[in-house]
Amino acid sequence: MGSSDQYRYLLLFTILVFVSAGCSTSLTLRPIERPEREATSLIKSGSAEDALREIEMAAQQYEAKKEWEPAQTAYRVATLLAESLGNYQKMIAYARKNLEINREHFTQEQGGPPRARQSIQLLARAYLAVNNYEKALPLIQEALPRRVPPTRKGAQTYASLYSTLGDIYRMRGDIKTALKHHEEARRVQEHVLEELKAITKRRRADYPVVKDRYLRHLSALVHDHLTLGEYENAGNRAEKLLQVAKEFGYQDWQGEGQRLLGDISSKRQDRASALSHYQRALALAEKFPMPRVTLWSHVGSARVYLAEGKTDLAIGHMERAMRIVETMRSFLQSEELRSSFFEDKAQVYIDAVLAQLLGGREDEAFHTTERNLSMK
Repeated sequence: MGSSDQYRYLLLFTILVFVSAGCSTSLTLRPIERPEREATSLIKSGSAEDALREIEMAAQQYEAKKEWEPAQTAYRVATLLAESLGNYQKMIAYARKNLEINREHFTQEQGGPPRARQSIQLLARAYLAVNNYEKALPLIQEALPRRVPPTRKGAQTYASLYSTLGDIYRMRGDIKTALKHHEEARRVQEHVLEELKAITKRRRADYPVVKDRYLRHLSALVHDHLTLGEYENAGNRAEKLLQVAKEFGYQDWQGEGQRLLGDISSKRQDRASALSHYQRALALAEKFPMPRVTLWSHVGSARVYLAEGKTDLAIGHMERAMRIVETMRSFLQSEELRSSFFEDKAQVYIDAVLAQLLGGREDEAFHTTERNLSMK
């Protein structure tokens, strides 16, 4: 990287370090070459919300100056931060910008090298966050290579694309095919992870990202086994997810692991264990934003309490869950995105109405029904 390229990265890295460190003193600067690693660091430190505001401004400034390399870097970081915060409107907008800059200013080759494939995969993931697999599928089909690339970065991108394709199959109801793709993604990512463990620390620059992606693939496998009713396999994968997340020190994935173990325990009718896992997940989510973990932990807790006849507790958790859904939905501007986002959330309102009726709160149940209808 030349001196002019280094200069272009200084502002972005200043912002990243400033926000993550929470300091106001002068900083030692260095170029940022790995946006996903920096985004992962900010997310794990709980600094995503503050960082996103600064990164947005940096991206727009770079774009206005037609400095495409740092602009694309900034938009990629912004996309990942928005995802972690559950702001899917911004996630989609910035993923589009990231891909647009790549296609217009770096390559026009279909599928392209790993960086182009990364941009495509990120936009597909953004659409899946709002349950719009119809827009995600052609993107993945365009970018997916026929075989595992020989480079470590190429292999990682291959695994991410395969995992995203698995997510699409799950949304379409083909869970066995989803499981096959998620298992392939885990296998490739685990190989990359083991390879990195064997080399010197100095060369482990992408280690945090590799670990994060590996945990993402494990989580996908838990979802598949759970949907198939394979609770033993789901439990084993979830325990593995939690164990590795603890080893890595990734509290967000620990929260997801606890939440999934809660879902598995609930399916097995082990209500005490389910509530224990949900409470641990919620405790972890209090440390920094984990909207999806918080949402589904409240829903899971409510359903357990409802099964136990503790309607007041169930209603309390459902109300918190509905507020999270409505906050996340409020970020979305188009009716199409709002509608697709709500597809897997409608049952939350139905369960809330049931709990309110069982608790003798007819007026609240009527109001919740109206809230449900207004979301569609």
